[in-house]
Amino acid sequence: LSKAEAVFGDFIVLVAFGTARSDVLERIEYIAERHELYIPDVPAYGNTVFDNSYYKSVKSRLDNIRDRFSDERSREVFDAVTAYKTSGNIRALLDYTDDESRVFNDIIKLGKGESVFDLGAYRGDTADYFLKIQPELERIVAVEPDAKNFAKLKNAFGNDRRLVCINAAAGAENGKTAFENAGGRNQHAGKKGALVDCVTIDKLCEEFGAPDLIKFDIEGQEADAVSGAV
Repeated sequence: LSKAEAVFGDFIVLVAFGTARSDVLERIEYIAERHELYIPDVPAYGNTVFDNSYYKSVKSRLDNIRDRFSDERSREVFDAVTAYKTSGNIRALLDYTDDESRVFNDIIKLGKGESVFDLGAYRGDTADYFLKIQPELERIVAVEPDAKNFAKLKNAFGNDRRLVCINAAAGAENGKTAFENAGGRNQHAGKKGALVDCVTIDKLCEEFGAPDLIKFDIEGQEADAVSGAV
């Protein structure tokens, strides 16, 4: 940073990566105090950018969602996230950042004997975290469509009876769906790609019972998955 300041003086900083590391976040805050800094919110899937024009086009829908929150804190967080998305200014979020332990201990509160549907399980990173904070979960149903990730998911947990691994995408209907493998985490169901199995939340409930928590990380297909839960 000091070398860049010596050469360029003042400048605008764009951060083009995501992180949860506290030391990196502290560094970002330090730079933001010295220079104009933005962290653009760009989509992992699709081409829609959440800018001011998009916000205005969907404002009535967003207002309807906001009104459904039961507490003021949730509405404040919603407003902060909206402000960040339309500006790229991380300062909008700094007052609404919680430690992961608080999220799972005070908000989600996974309990003994409860179950989770992990939709978009990737290689089991979230499932592993869930089991660490609550070793006495009854079951995690981990749904992952990508064959390579699924193999690593199964290998990571061996014969752990708490984990049920399903090689499928979560969607609106049971059957098959196209799955585009763009590498890394940029994989998603869509209109092109190889056909993979597709399973609805309702089908999972029929087989494993209703879960206490559903985690979604399915790259823009959340609406389809929710529509498969009557």
